[in-house]
Amino acid sequence: MDFASSRIHNSDWKGRRIIPRKKQGKIQYRSTSNKRRGINSSGRFTRVIRFAADVIAKVALMAAFSYVAYHGYSFLTMSPQFNINNVSIQGNQRLDEQEVLEWAGPVQKENIFRIDMAALADRLIKHPWIFSASIERTLPDKLRISIRERTPYAKIKLDRTYILDNHGVILTSSELPGADLPLIIGMASKSVEPGDNILNDTIIQGLHSMYYLNRMSFFQDDPIDTFQIMEYNRVAFTTRNLGMRIYFDLETLSESFQNFLVFLDVQQESVADIESIDLSFKDRIVVKSLETLTEPASSNVL
Repeated sequence: MDFASSRIHNSDWKGRRIIPRKKQGKIQYRSTSNKRRGINSSGRFTRVIRFAADVIAKVALMAAFSYVAYHGYSFLTMSPQFNINNVSIQGNQRLDEQEVLEWAGPVQKENIFRIDMAALADRLIKHPWIFSASIERTLPDKLRISIRERTPYAKIKLDRTYILDNHGVILTSSELPGADLPLIIGMASKSVEPGDNILNDTIIQGLHSMYYLNRMSFFQDDPIDTFQIMEYNRVAFTTRNLGMRIYFDLETLSESFQNFLVFLDVQQESVADIESIDLSFKDRIVVKSLETLTEPASSNVL
């Protein structure tokens, strides 16, 4: 064998690596060249092209969507087709529709999509008579306003006589035809405006006590209709027909009610003969008749 011709020059091994391969029980060797690197580079380039195409497609789609959205919004908010032409009012009893519309402000001919319904509802509930309000759109051009009015609950004497609801909100200074409301007196005279809230603990406790007393059979034919605020947490209730006065201590309301139940158990004289019942004492009930001041036989009531 010619060893000179069978030798492999060192330069032939550059860029090659030997990989063992088993074939027919023998280990053979094969070589790989750097040409595979060219294939990898081509694959990376293809992936870059695909990524760039994907980004361009998404940008184009977003641009198209933005274009459609802009022109769609412009059509909805500027087209006369969606101008409000019909406004309906629901839930109003004392307020007429025109008064509600005037308080709501200009809504006719406004675009139905551009109207701020939350701001409109907030504006409506600032009206002294409106307790809550909700707004609903009906496409293409209708707006429905639903309100819940406040309920007159009592009258209160300040610088003049006002009407308030059960939340203490001043409704009006005018008399309401057919309104048979209890009267609160004894508060410091001051000027208030409709919509002002004057509720305090004394008024709350007094009105609640009046409500429960009037549910008793004792006041069925002669209900309490006046509630007077006095000094030292005392209040006086006066009945409508006979003018009987019942005194309570707001700091011991529970005990005052218990004392009144005791009075009902031992009461023997006619209701028409009683001028006042004082339940504000801790351990006794004082009943004043039209002629004399007497105390029940059992004066220590606990």
